[in-house]
Amino acid sequence: MNKKILSFIFGSLLVFSLFGAIEFQEVSAASMAVNVTTSANNYTQSYFNSGNMPIRLKFDIIVTGTVTPAWTALQIQAPINYVLATEGSQPTPSSFTIDYATSTANGVLDNAIMAYTCNISSAGTYTIYLDLVSCTAAGSSSWTVTPTGGGLLVASPSTVVDNTSPTFSITYSKTPNVPGSPATDPGTFGLGDITITIVTTDPIIATPTITVQQQNKTAQTLTYTTSTTNPPSAGYFRTQSGSFPDTTLIARYSITSTNGTNDGLATVTISATDRAGNLGTTINAGTGGLGGKQFIVDSQCNKPTLNSPLDGASQSSTT
Repeated sequence: MNKKILSFIFGSLLVFSLFGAIEFQEVSAASMAVNVTTSANNYTQSYFNSGNMPIRLKFDIIVTGTVTPAWTALQIQAPINYVLATEGSQPTPSSFTIDYATSTANGVLDNAIMAYTCNISSAGTYTIYLDLVSCTAAGSSSWTVTPTGGGLLVASPSTVVDNTSPTFSITYSKTPNVPGSPATDPGTFGLGDITITIVTTDPIIATPTITVQQQNKTAQTLTYTTSTTNPPSAGYFRTQSGSFPDTTLIARYSITSTNGTNDGLATVTISATDRAGNLGTTINAGTGGLGGKQFIVDSQCNKPTLNSPLDGASQSSTT
């Protein structure tokens, strides 16, 4: 075989071998997500009450992928009708330096900017806290988070103003029962366990306080349980989903009465906080005769009996 052909073949094999030894890795582009939470709920939700000022917001900036070139600057612009505290009083962040020349936050004007410089070339979660001194917006509003460098794009996280306290609707379940009449009146129940279902107008963020008080008894505070038993054991309550926040609570209470001394109206109370930190205690009127903030205990109602036919009466008529 011709030496030139052999040299070409061996050379080609060597090139292919070299390429086979090289491992090619795809470089993933960097991306950025921003999550905003507030001090109104211990930094678990994006809600707050605009009447409770000042308030602190936490911006978790989550960067994934390969940051190239380096990430060198960041601007956070407040929504319209959101007023940031002056730039000089804002918290000092880690991994960032406040850019006072570019920042416009002065504690008076809304829609202002807090600007920062940085030199970040790795993925990770970076946090900036901002103080808000007033807000006249309602509902959901978007922030504008603008990075410079790193191949990162603008993000628009939202916060939500909620100035309304939650209210609660309660229904009672136990058989037998006598529904109230009219339907807004409390229903009547005998002794034994009763299920109490509480539905709120806004998700509850943390464990509420629920009490039940019968006549001539100390109020019993029900205990929160993560048990999946539905309904829970007497003296306990749970969330329908198994965790917070949730809009439905299911409780169980044991009705007792000593020789009728604890009969009469029993009262349920609830104190709970929604995602914006609003405290709610109002229980709505019942609508089905078995709801509302009260129910009636009756352990002494006599059952009708017929001891003998002589206790009865009969009448005949030919007309």
